[in-house]
Amino acid sequence: MKAMRIVAGLLLAVLATAPVVAKELLVDPAPIAVPAALDDAKIAQAIKASLIARTWTVMAVKPGHIDATLYIRKHTATIAIDWTVGGSVAIKYVSSENLDFKEKRGKRYIHENYLGWIQYLVQDIQRNLQNATVM
Repeated sequence: MKAMRIVAGLLLAVLATAPVVAKELLVDPAPIAVPAALDDAKIAQAIKASLIARTWTVMAVKPGHIDATLYIRKHTATIAIDWTVGGSVAIKYVSSENLDFKEKRGKRYIHENYLGWIQYLVQDIQRNLQNATVM
């Protein structure tokens, strides 16, 4: 009986110190409105400035499209950003490494940090698009 208590105590201690992986539902952010006064070049410039400020690496640029990857320690996240002049900017998850991405029953899950990184990026893109209208 005493041995069982010791084993149970050790097991609880191990579980209590094990890293907790927080997984959140992965939903791509709502589209970001593009001010009507901006042309394709200004939209691309605002998005690239936002990515670079948040240490994302721009991997590919085409009219209306940017691929970008974020490298943080052993973690990577890759996104695709599409936009239309006078329309909106859409950010879509593409892939990741070491962010515990899982798809289960048609729903996608990922480490909560990814969602924070994307939310900061959305805020920066919104601000840079607005600032581009006064330049």
